[in-house]
Amino acid sequence: MINWKRFDEKLVTILIIFGSAFMLAAALFFQEVMNLPPCILCKYQRVPYIFVIFAGALAYILFNGQFRKLALFLLFTCAIALFIDAGIAGFHVGVEHGWWEGTSECGGNIKANLSLEELRAAILNAPIVRCTEVAWQMFGISMAGYNMMIALAMAFFTSLSFFHFIHK
Repeated sequence: MINWKRFDEKLVTILIIFGSAFMLAAALFFQEVMNLPPCILCKYQRVPYIFVIFAGALAYILFNGQFRKLALFLLFTCAIALFIDAGIAGFHVGVEHGWWEGTSECGGNIKANLSLEELRAAILNAPIVRCTEVAWQMFGISMAGYNMMIALAMAFFTSLSFFHFIHK
């Protein structure tokens, strides 16, 4: 059980901001240091974290003054964004396991209507990253699987915090 006496609105916003920043940093680490280019679904999973960082920072500022209701609304939108991220990651896990097809961009990043020479140059110069291929996993769980679990945990924590704070 969460001891809510230890948490206030500002601490919760700091936690979700740093949690989101950590997840983005981890994604960039795998991309740049481990040389694992992201597929399109991996890129989509980053967007909600970026939103949470900015909306959480604004909520942090607004919790200081007379705009508490707006700050609570932003906290609520952060929870929704984290649930959306978990949904995108869950969809990605399903694509990786072949449970369903990915988006049209999941097959690679080569555009249609290219000349033969342009197609050849695109194939030779750009890595094709398919959403169906698991680039990294630990204990049988892919990065998308870990992202889904972490985003879901952050979403539930943010939601519980929101509902606690509106009844405060």
